[in-house]
Amino acid sequence: MAFILPHFWRSQYLGQQKDIVIDSNCDTVELFVNGSSLGYQYPNADNFHVVTFNNILVKKGTLSVTGRKGGQLVKTQVVMAGDPAKIILTSSHSRIDAERSSVAIIKADIVDSQGNHIYGATNTINWKVSGPADLVGPDIYESDINKHHEMDGTMYTDMPVAI
Repeated sequence: MAFILPHFWRSQYLGQQKDIVIDSNCDTVELFVNGSSLGYQYPNADNFHVVTFNNILVKKGTLSVTGRKGGQLVKTQVVMAGDPAKIILTSSHSRIDAERSSVAIIKADIVDSQGNHIYGATNTINWKVSGPADLVGPDIYESDINKHHEMDGTMYTDMPVAI
């Protein structure tokens, strides 16, 4: 497994140098920016399987990691999104039975024109149901990102959000 913490790979940081953190259970991880290698790190128990590539120049494009463990390769990437272009709705079910116990989970995500997730999207979401169904959960999702120490909220701090 290899996971890139994506919080600095956003257009607001273009041209800045940021530390890129990788969580991985691999023996080695190699970081790439737009296909160019920036070196290797070695996650292990001593560093809690978390490594940092320091002072990486944030550029438009793709940040990727290749991890190696026991001859296996693991790859993951984060693509810097463009401008928000649309909301994508997905459902947990393509069809549900007309029963009182039937539930479908609908997820909303904001993406760019290429379908890349927009990190940091905190738009207010208003849900409405028409027809013979009930909305389970709040009808308004307003980001809790600035609700420090409050007792209520939806725990929504970034897209995607589901109801």
